[in-house]
Amino acid sequence: MLIGSTSTAAQEIKVFSDLGSNFYRDSWGGHLVPWGLRVLAVRLQAIGVSDWRRSIALYYELAREARSEILKREAKPGSPEYEAQEITLWRGRLRDLGIRVASALVEMGDLAAASRHLEGLRVSADDHELKAVLCLLYVRIGNLAAAKQALPAVDGEDMHEKILCALILMGEAKWVEAAAAWKEISDTKTIGEGKDMASNNLAVCLLYMGDLKEVIIPPS
Repeated sequence: MLIGSTSTAAQEIKVFSDLGSNFYRDSWGGHLVPWGLRVLAVRLQAIGVSDWRRSIALYYELAREARSEILKREAKPGSPEYEAQEITLWRGRLRDLGIRVASALVEMGDLAAASRHLEGLRVSADDHELKAVLCLLYVRIGNLAAAKQALPAVDGEDMHEKILCALILMGEAKWVEAAAAWKEISDTKTIGEGKDMASNNLAVCLLYMGDLKEVIIPPS
């Protein structure tokens, strides 16, 4: 999906209707639509009709399917290595759906329910990607203490970790420290497209600090 074309995609996805129907399954019960597209379709359909409650219900339907696939493989005799890989795959999908449910609750403005839902998720200590998403959601909710606990401690040089730390500093109104953090991120050439994001957040910090001269960027 091209950046900026979300609204168009949300309209086009309506053609597919309910991807969970038997119409999209083969004679053996397998689904003809890739899992990633099915998950994406739920969000796009929610955006198209502004119905996040329905998206949560559809996420739970997908979660039931994921649990069923896990149980099926746990009870199925066969190649232990292959089955273990498949179980890991479906468990990862199940965790991803849990995060998406919390995100939908945030979109609805039900921050209390989102917080309770996140507290029920089981996250392993070495799952840094999932912990980063959890941390970001906690920042959006405003639970900075939980965000710090969820912060994935990698090596102090990870760019995602630095961005999350800077966001937490902003949430705590520590504008001087946050400005320094965003300045470091902005000066890092490897950030790529995130450089504009870092510069914008740096400008916000400088505004709160009252440093208006530094906020104004001369035209190129």
